[in-house]
Parts: sequence; structure tokens; C-alpha cells
Amino acid sequence: MRKILLLIIVSLVVMGCEPPTYDVDTDSPYVRSIQIGSNLLDIAKASNTSFEDDIIELTDNIDTPFDEDIIITFSEKMYSGSLLELGKSDTVVIIPEENYSRSLLSDIGSPPLSDTNVNKIHPCYVEFNNTTQNTLTIKLSENGANLSHGKKYALVISKTVMDSNGRELTVKYQESGKEVSRNENLVIIFETE
Repeated sequence: MRKILLLIIVSLVVMGCEPPTYDVDTDSPYVRSIQIGSNLLDIAKASNTSFEDDIIELTDNIDTPFDEDIIITFSEKMYSGSLLELGKSDTVVIIPEENYSRSLLSDIGSPPLSDTNVNKIHPCYVEFNNTTQNTLTIKLSENGANLSHGKKYALVISKTVMDSNGRELTVKYQESGKEVSRNENLVIIFETE
């Protein structure tokens, strides 16, 4: 009986506590840089513009070799469980241009992906760096996962990706001449050579 009473008291205390809060603009993790082939994008300082279907697109296309790794560096130590499972990821994906859709982006923003949407992403292998805990590598040259020549793709990083403190990813971009941060999917459009 004492154990049950103690459990009820502890539950009431825990339920009464507010979750810790944090400032989205200053405390949230963000993508610091993305290296696609020999192109290094400084996302933290990039001026991104938003456009239809909730995609954030850099103003310039990136021509990249079709078989080189993509290296993503985050601003904080990240929680690996929010990034991948056994080398496959529902939160960091590559989508061929013909498969872009609001439904797919929404699914990536609230994983896991449906079977239908899993078939729309490009197969790739994801490696999390357990030493630094802030770097993710997307392998394109293994297991026939190469991209096609002369084709547009979107690299999408889910808004559910979080750092080791449980803070979710933010995207920084320009809105009415002011930099803002929001918890949104980060989408980078690039084209292969």
C-alpha cells in the first residue's frame, strides 16, 4: 500500500512540473554546414528564401558529382536516435525532384515514413559520428545508391531531429529583411553534374 501511495505522489509531482523551456532562436540546434561533393555550404550564414510547399531552398543550385558523400555538420551534439536506425534514416533523406510533395515533406516532419513515402526517397546509407556527435555522413557510392547524372534532388532534414538535450532542429532564414528561426524541415535543392 505504501508503494502505491508513493507512486501516486511521485506521479502527481512529475505531472505538475512544467517541461524545461528554451529559446528557439538562441538555444536550438541548427545545421552549421553541408558539404556536397566539393561544395561546402555554410548554412548558418546562408540567406535562405522560402517558397511554396514549405521548402526552404538556397538561391543557387549546387552542381555536385553524383557519387560523392554528403557531410552534414550540426551546431550541437546530436541525439543519434533522432537521426538514423541501423544506417537507414527517416529524418535525413534524399528525394528525387519528381517525388517532391507536401505529403512526403509532412511525413518526414513526423516520422516514421509510410511505406508509400519510403518508396519515394532515394536509397542511401547514413553514418553518425559517435566521436564528435555532431556530424552525419550520407553515403551515396555504396550499394548502388549513386544519384543520376544531371538531375535535381532535395536533401531534407526533419524538424524532429534533436540535440542531446532534446531540443529540436531550427531553420534560419530571411523574412522581411530579418533573420528568423523556426522549427521546420530544412530542404536543400541540388543538381548533379
